[in-house]
Parts: sequence; C-alpha cells; structure tokens
Amino acid sequence: MQDELSFGQWLRKQRRALDLSRQAFADQVGCAEVTLRRIEAGTLKPSKELASILLEKLGIPEAERSRWISFARGLSGFPSQASPSLTQPKSNFPVPLTTFIGREQEQADVSKLLSKHRFVTLTGSGGVGKTRLAIKVGEQVLENYADGGWLVELAPILDPLLVPRIIVLTLGLRDDPQRSTIDRLCDFLREQRMLLILDNCEHVLDACAQVIDAVLKTCPYLKILATSREPFNITGEAIYRVPSLGLPNLEEILDTFRNYESIQLFEERAQLVQFDFSLTLENAVSVAQICQRLDGIPLAIELAAAKVAAFSTDQIANQLHESFNLLAEGSRTALPHQQTLRASISWSWNLLTEPEQRLMRQLSVFVGGWTLEAAQSVCDGDVLHLLNSLVSKSLIVIDQRMETDVRYSFHETIRQYAHEKLLEAGGVEALRDQHLAYFVKLAEQAEPELYRPNQVFWLNKLQDDLDNVRRALDWALTTDAKSGLRIMVALRFFWEARGDFREVEGWLAQLLRQYEQTDSLCARALVIYSKVLADRGMFAEAEKFANQGLELSRLISDQSAEAFGLWALGMMRLQGDLRQGVSMIEQSLALYESLGDKLGQATALDWLMYQDDPEHAKACLFKSLRLYRELGHLSGMAMCLGDLAQIMIEAGDFASSKPVLEEAVILYRQLGNPTGEAWMLGLYGKIALGQSDYRQAYAYFEQATTVYE
Repeated sequence: MQDELSFGQWLRKQRRALDLSRQAFADQVGCAEVTLRRIEAGTLKPSKELASILLEKLGIPEAERSRWISFARGLSGFPSQASPSLTQPKSNFPVPLTTFIGREQEQADVSKLLSKHRFVTLTGSGGVGKTRLAIKVGEQVLENYADGGWLVELAPILDPLLVPRIIVLTLGLRDDPQRSTIDRLCDFLREQRMLLILDNCEHVLDACAQVIDAVLKTCPYLKILATSREPFNITGEAIYRVPSLGLPNLEEILDTFRNYESIQLFEERAQLVQFDFSLTLENAVSVAQICQRLDGIPLAIELAAAKVAAFSTDQIANQLHESFNLLAEGSRTALPHQQTLRASISWSWNLLTEPEQRLMRQLSVFVGGWTLEAAQSVCDGDVLHLLNSLVSKSLIVIDQRMETDVRYSFHETIRQYAHEKLLEAGGVEALRDQHLAYFVKLAEQAEPELYRPNQVFWLNKLQDDLDNVRRALDWALTTDAKSGLRIMVALRFFWEARGDFREVEGWLAQLLRQYEQTDSLCARALVIYSKVLADRGMFAEAEKFANQGLELSRLISDQSAEAFGLWALGMMRLQGDLRQGVSMIEQSLALYESLGDKLGQATALDWLMYQDDPEHAKACLFKSLRLYRELGHLSGMAMCLGDLAQIMIEAGDFASSKPVLEEAVILYRQLGNPTGEAWMLGLYGKIALGQSDYRQAYAYFEQATTVYE
C-alpha cells in the first residue's frame, strides 16, 4: 500500500529512478552522503530546509511541497493527491519465496544498461541466477514504466511458433484470427511505456529475435530485458554476462566470512532445512570448499545447502569432489530444467549441435582451463569456431590473464558433466595421450624461457596450467614414464621456484621406479631427485642418488649431465666437507666452461661463495652476476645479489651492501617471490643490528618472520 511507504523508502526509489548513486545525489543536494544514507534508512528526519531542497531536486511542484515536507518530517502520511507517476504500476512479477542475496553491483549495472538501451540481454550458464536478477531489477525500475512490467516465461514452450502468442496471452490480449499475432502485439505496444521481461529464451532464440526486432522497431517507448544462455546477436542488443556469486578465499577469517554472497546464500538456504544451522569455525572451511567447488553458481549452492538435512558440510564437500550427482533433487514446483543441477546442464547440452557436444566432451580432458593453442593441439574439428559458439552459449568462460594469453575454462560442474559424456562416448585414452603429448611439448618449450628475461611470463603460464601438468603426469605414470620424466626434467626451475619439494619428490620417485632406460634423461632426473631430497634435509639419500646420476652420466659420456651431477654433489658436500664440496663445484665449472654453458657456469660460480677467502668468493659472485645479466636470468640475478650483499654485510661493508640489496628487492618483487623479499628484509635487519639500531633491526626481522610464517 502506498500510504505505508516511508519517506526514506520513497526517496531511495526516486533517486534510483534517476539512475543516481547516493554520493552523486548528495552532491547535487549539497549534503553529506552519510546524511542521505541515514534519511533513506529511516534513522534521520531531514530538516525543513533540507527536505525542501530534496523535493525540489525531485521535481515536486512548489504548490504541493508543504504537504511533502510534512511527510518528510514524519508529521503526516504519504500525500493523498500523489502525482500519477508516483503510484505503483501494474506487473505480474512473482512474489519471491526466499530472500535475494547480494548482487548490488549487478543490479546497478543492469539498471544502468536499461536506462541507456531499449534491449538488454542477461546471459550466463544455467543456474547462475539470470531470472532472479532480471525480476529484481524489474521491481526496482518498475515505477519508471507507466504501463507496468510483465514477465513472460518461455521455458515451457517447445514450439517456437508459439512465442508471440505466449507474449500476447501474458499481456491479456484477445485472439483475433483476422490479424497476425505479431501485428496485434505491435499495435498494442506502440504507445505503451512498458518493461517486458522475456525469460529463458535460449531454446527459442530465433523466434524471440524476430518478435523483439519487430516490436522494438514499432514501439518507441517499450524496453525489453531478456534472459538467455546465449545472446541474440541482433542490432541494438546490450549484453550483460551475469557472474557467479562472490567466493571466499579459504584463508578468510570467520568475522569477514559472511561478507561473501555465496556464503550468505548457503547459510540461509541451509537454515530452511535445518533451522539451527550456522557458520562456525568447524564448518567454515567445508562451506567455502562447497561454494568454490560449485563456482558460486546460485542454483548449485541452493541444492547443496538443502543436503545439510542429511549430511555434514564435510560430507557434502567430499562428495562434490567426486561428482555432482549429490545435487539430484530440487524444488518440485520449479521448472523441470531448474529442479536439479544435472537437469539444468542437460537443458543446455540438448540445445547443442553434435560438433559442439563433441568438442565439449574433448575439452573435459583439461583441468583448470586451457588456451586456444592447447585446445587445437588436443581436440579435433573447427576448434576456433566451435569454441566461440560455446562461449556465446555461456558453457565456456573466458578468463583473460594477460594480453598475450587468453584462457578458457568450464565451471567445474559442467566439466564433470561433459567428462561423463566423454566416458559414455569412448575415446578417453586417445585424448589423454594427446593431452600428455601437448604438455610434454609445452614443458620443453618453456625450459629455455625459464632462464631468460621473460621468465615471469612463463612461470605464470605454467602456474596457470599446473593442474593440467599434474593430470598429464598422472597419465604418464600409467602409460608413458618417459614423457613424465621429460616434463619433470624440463620444468626443474619451475618446481624450484614453487618450492613444493614434497610434490616433486613424489612424482620423480614414482616415475624413476617405472623408467628402465639408462640414458641422459635418467641421469638428469636422478640428479634433480637428489637435489629435491637435499632441499628436504635428507642428505644421505640425496648423495646416494646424486652419485647414481653422476656415474650414469660418465658411463654414457654425457658431459653436461656430468657437470650437473658434480655441481649437485658438491653442493651437498659443502654441508660437511667444505674443501671437497668446493673442489667438486670447481670441476663442474670447468666442464661447463668447456661446453660453453653460461647458465651452468653462473650457477656453479654462485655456489663458490662458500669458501674461506671472502674476496675470492666475491669475485666468483661478480662473475656469476655478469653471466646472469647476459642471460637476462632475473631470479639468478636476484639470488646472486642477495649472496653478494650477505658477504658484504658479514665483512661490515654496510654502505656497499645497500644498493645491492635494493636491486635484489626490486627483482624479487618483479618475480612475485615474497620469500626472496623476506630474505632481503632479514639482511636489512642485520645491517641495522650491525649499526646498533636495535629498534629498526627488530622491525625488519619481524616483517621477515611474518612473511616466512
């Protein structure tokens, strides 16, 4: 009822109708944004002067303003002779049975698009919340349309020819056999100031496009908001891709956990089936995992939340990790394609052509996304054309990380569905072979780039594909240990940069057990394995495998592998026998020099800092730094600079060490390496300690400790 409307509620509606933010309207009125917010919330009554300015800005005639000021001051109800434009227009929008969670930015974006364009399409994958968002926006802007807002539900329609008739019936028009349905529709809407919401158009796209094109050309005051899993691609269409709900980082503390829309939705829907359900420290991680696993898709989250009546959140998260069949029941009164997540995805699947379905099946072999190059290497057919088509149908998501590298991905639930279809159709083994072959090629392409100026790009690229690399290695363990070792050896520096030595040890141990050849690949893999064991503090085991790799490299006369083995073994011996360790690294250096291997020389020289003569150590580091600079090896430069600074600080040369440290910090930040930066902070602390500035030393050490922790 209009007389129940408060001044704050009325004011907020009028401001939104003008498409003004609270700050923008406050600037026009000349008051603080917080003042306007309190007035709209009903916690503050405006003064007579402020109320007069507000009403003037909103176009209330001066003759009527005294009654409105009384209403604003809380002294009377809503003015009985309200302007016709302020009364509630007609609509058939359904009353929501559950609260609408979040989406403030999306609501504002869509409202703004509607204010600028006559035809707006909300696209997105099934279950992402297009319908709820469209209706919510419709409710907010309804007062802008004197002839109301009307929702036309097209999901039940199987015959495209019925589309114009369903719209006519929704608007309450009578049949006229003497005239075409579209003509009657255009005549009726010609002078109407109306918002038409066409919902679930994807399966009757062409028929909807014809109707929309006809009415927009003849009805100048009509606006259309449509929802579809793919755009119409007709003139004048403004497209808005509806994103998933905001997701939490698994490390977020509980105090801020509920700020995420996906978490709010899960908690509220869970309380419908278990009234005392609430977020706790015990279930927060599993709830976050559920929302992450379901990619923030509202329908999926609602279906998962309903399972708390029978399962713990831990059980739900674990079952979702294996399959989304858990989400097999929904509301009996929902449209058939919205009752379960499987039904929602099947609805989209059945609208695809056979080549599109085949590509979907093949792309399910990827985990965590893919590039166009990867898809074209692993899949067959016109990948470029079909990929574009599947993106437009909201089944594939574009994730642009860098200007030169666009990645694509599925929502995980869609990937699982497509993979089930792949298993049904057969051919999984051949696809896994092609997937493995591509990532062997990518790893060996990346290997030299990891020591060049663009190593940051390649480190990020490999990090993006880490799940795919793991999937390829898993298949290699079953079918082709040699390909698996080629990946591990080529990506040696990538593994070191990640610092996850336990994972690398696991892959290498399994692959080496299965690899029976005695060749250069085996020799290098043995040495890399030994270095990983040393990094984990397992020095006895590490020396055993380093010796095996060194002996094998000598047996097959591979000097490069021999130099690598000598360097690794020497590095380990430094821990117990400094003189012997330095001797072995010097032998390694001599071999690298004879081979003209600058990277090997730089690495060996860097490790020759560990000796009794500080000046000789510095000379070795300066040579190493020069070689790293020639190679453009940023991380090598950073490490070498840190070693140089450390020697200078130990010698008490604080002045010379500071510019060296500054360059190292810049490089570590450029590389995105926080532990390297923490090492430098510790060295700054040592300088402060050496200069008796204990307060500053403590601050540096505290910062470094925080990063390490």
